[in-house]
Amino acid sequence: MHDVSCDEYDGDIFSFVMQIGCIVGIYLCIEHKKEIVMVNQHYATFYIAGFSYWDGLEVFDELRVGMELRLEAEPLNGYDPNAVKILFHDTLLGYVPREENEELSKFLQLGHTELFSAKISRINPEAHPEKQICVTLKINKKERG
Repeated sequence: MHDVSCDEYDGDIFSFVMQIGCIVGIYLCIEHKKEIVMVNQHYATFYIAGFSYWDGLEVFDELRVGMELRLEAEPLNGYDPNAVKILFHDTLLGYVPREENEELSKFLQLGHTELFSAKISRINPEAHPEKQICVTLKINKKERG
């Protein structure tokens, strides 16, 4: 991380965010109550990794576009310490792909489960099982208190 403080930074917010890392910068500035106008809350869109290996097929007929899914960090995963489970109620559908999980996992492990929302954005029952369910992650706006 760079030596830049949100409180001391008086330039363009997007330049600041790019200096310290996109998601980290946005979250830090929100925490410091700086005014941010987010053009887009989109964080990532991906297919569920391992969908055909877990329990997704058991609940496939219940899944609908727009349904919210739960994310849960799994730091003791033997294959990937940054693993993030994707759950529909208590059913494990699979995981966030490795190339999308590192920053997400860190926030979830620190208890910031309210920062992201995950929703089903596409369902294609005719596709290969690993490409049937597409998920979109968005960064939630912080409630002003």
